[in-house]
Amino acid sequence: MASKFDKKLVVCLGAHRSGTSMLTASIAALGADTKIDETYANTENQKGFFEHPRLIVLNDILLERLGSTWDAPCFDYATSAANVELEDIFQDAVEFINTTFHDVPLALIKDPRVCMVLPFWLRVFEHCGYEQGSVKYVHILRSPYEAAVSQFLRSQNNPIFYEFGKDIREGAILWMTYIQTSFAQYDEQNTQLVWHKDLLRSPLKVGNQVAKFLDVNCDDFAEFANEFFDPQMYRSTVPPEQKAEIDAVLPQAGELFERFLKLYGTDRPKQKQIDDVFANVGAIDAADLLGPILLPALQRISLRWRNEYRRTLYLDQLVQGKSAELDKANDAEKNIVELKQKVESLTRDNHLLTNELVKLQK
Repeated sequence: MASKFDKKLVVCLGAHRSGTSMLTASIAALGADTKIDETYANTENQKGFFEHPRLIVLNDILLERLGSTWDAPCFDYATSAANVELEDIFQDAVEFINTTFHDVPLALIKDPRVCMVLPFWLRVFEHCGYEQGSVKYVHILRSPYEAAVSQFLRSQNNPIFYEFGKDIREGAILWMTYIQTSFAQYDEQNTQLVWHKDLLRSPLKVGNQVAKFLDVNCDDFAEFANEFFDPQMYRSTVPPEQKAEIDAVLPQAGELFERFLKLYGTDRPKQKQIDDVFANVGAIDAADLLGPILLPALQRISLRWRNEYRRTLYLDQLVQGKSAELDKANDAEKNIVELKQKVESLTRDNHLLTNELVKLQK
């Protein structure tokens, strides 16, 4: 059994639609353990998501307590968590980590939602005995334009669940939100950057870099990479008009990614380099985005749920009407039974009277 002094925990970070699933699969192939018996997969991620279901539930509960959701734009943890009681969720999270990974030398977790609530999980990791330097972060970066297109396609395929992202600009806001919240907790000593395009095009190179960062053996990684990676996985192209749509309202996203690209080749940037990336890019101002993006999204979501409410109300009324008809039918059936009993009683009485009349006539 691994003691708390020799355990390591790898946290895969990255915005939605940035390749966190294939990165997690790669790290697992290097020997890290997700403690997932069977990974969920669908048409979005045919190779699987590699997310522990309980971690997702905990993050959803946490975000709901904070008055938010995984697809909330412009989310700020510190502001949202101020004066909110989180102790019960904190204890559940500690129990999850301790119970799931108590005997795992190199644990691995992944859920993009962690980016939004990373300060919460840092407390959990520390409470669970993961000392300074024993938590390693592998952060994958993808173009905000590609991530937004991928989120848009995802919303087209599953419009019920993925409401925010149906406008290409909404996906870019989500990317920006996740990048800002996760890099606000940047740890230069324990963070490795991975580029989405590199992982797809040169998985062996990236695997070797991550293995060196985690101090693990990568002898079997080539076999995994040959089986797992497929050129068809890189399928999100960005039409110029969609890029222009994003740049028109959120130029910060493209500017931020361009700043990151200047760090390309630097897998473990210094804190000063990360600070410079964000210092030269304007912050997201929710008020500025309200008119062009957030208000239309809010109106669309409001209309959708208003229509759902009307549909639910109509179905409730229909059910109530049918229930009333059923009650009437049951009452009628009861009346029929009572009338039948009365007819049978009258028939018997009539038979007796007929017999008496025959006797009198004799």
